Amino acid sequence: MDFRSKDKNGMHRISYFKYLSLFLLCLFSPAICSGAQSVSISSLRYLFSIDAKISGDPFYGVKDIFADNKNDELYLIDEGNNRVVITDMAGTFLYKFNYTEAGIKKPPTGIVTAGDGTIYIAEYDRIIITDYRGMYNHDMDLSTIPDKDKFGIQSIDIRDDYLYLGCGDRIIVMDRKEERFVKEFKEGIGKNAHIALDEGGIFILDHAAFTVFHLDISGKPLDSFGRISGLAGGFSMTADIAVDKKNGLVIVVDINRIAVIFFDRKGGFVFEIGGPQVFRMPRAVAVDDNNRVYVSDGSNLIRVFEIVTTPAIIEAKPEQIEIAPSIPVQESEPKTEDVAKMVAEEGMLLPVFFVVDSSNLTETDLDILNKNAEWLKKNADVKINVRGYADERGTDEYNVKLSERRAKAVMDYLIKQDVDANRLKFIGYGKELSTDKSEAGLARSRRVDFLVIR
Repeated sequence: MDFRSKDKNGMHRISYFKYLSLFLLCLFSPAICSGAQSVSISSLRYLFSIDAKISGDPFYGVKDIFADNKNDELYLIDEGNNRVVITDMAGTFLYKFNYTEAGIKKPPTGIVTAGDGTIYIAEYDRIIITDYRGMYNHDMDLSTIPDKDKFGIQSIDIRDDYLYLGCGDRIIVMDRKEERFVKEFKEGIGKNAHIALDEGGIFILDHAAFTVFHLDISGKPLDSFGRISGLAGGFSMTADIAVDKKNGLVIVVDINRIAVIFFDRKGGFVFEIGGPQVFRMPRAVAVDDNNRVYVSDGSNLIRVFEIVTTPAIIEAKPEQIEIAPSIPVQESEPKTEDVAKMVAEEGMLLPVFFVVDSSNLTETDLDILNKNAEWLKKNADVKINVRGYADERGTDEYNVKLSERRAKAVMDYLIKQDVDANRLKFIGYGKELSTDKSEAGLARSRRVDFLVIR
């Protein structure tokens, strides 16, 4: 049933150069869709951008996108404007509602709809249920969840009558109609879970571990993939994940690398797009059933691309292309490299991350710092600032001291690895303000990174 008036007569549609390209010719590997035949992905091309100006205000920080394939609509959490915007999949504005109308009290972590007019909006400790116009109905009953006081919702997705909640070190499945706990998965998912579903299973993006974990539909761990790298196919600071059910692609957004990365379902690198010619800062991604990929960008636009599954030659005059076509494309899967080689080749010092209220270094941190130390000793002319940060919880005074302890702990360890102390300076910047209030966003703020000074 269609719950909305979609009379587009007289509606202003954002202009775009349909099917004129950002045409990326790549040597792509076959992508296998669960239960489907092999599909050859030949290219990705730019279609148009959505700006929402007709809604009264342009977007200002879209943090989540949900593609409702039943009604051909997009649901967008426009965090900077404290509202949710709904468009059709061609970018035509349909309607909007603000946080107050929906009963949203804290920054939402995700949005889904069942296609029957019911909208589910996740906060860290709530699931808000609204009608199709965004009017608050009630909070979902979460009382049946085990250890409810020890969970926080970082992401949400939906399959049939079940909501899947990414809650740190576990995934919780809720029956949305009966509002009851069904089951939870804990094995093989990492932490800081951001989830995406397809018919064959669950993909979990762990921002802190730079890893995508893959479970089958019953929660059994299947495999995982991902590596820290600034090269094509690598992760530096991931933000979101989506699954293209039709073509069997797993899509990951990386903020630091300004990249949207495409893998097959086994984790094989397929291709990526990115760079300042394409995005300012990609943040959220969704994909519909018609081969369209939607990426929210720091330019306050939703960039829309099409996955091309048949060979084609697109002709376009240079002035017709909105995004520069000179996008670096990896023509084959990059060779596996350890962190030391990657650091040496790129002059890149990798960050380390901390748990809440701690400046202790983990074994993973020490492995990363050992590789950083090797590079620093080979490049003796380089000086660095060791920069510590905290998430925004707590007082300013406390967070400055905590960030200083983190930076000093890292500097002291590098000195123990025979890096000259005169080349190092530690600074504590205190809390880092971020528009991403989820646990994953806060985790990315609890870090020490490096500024190279030559």
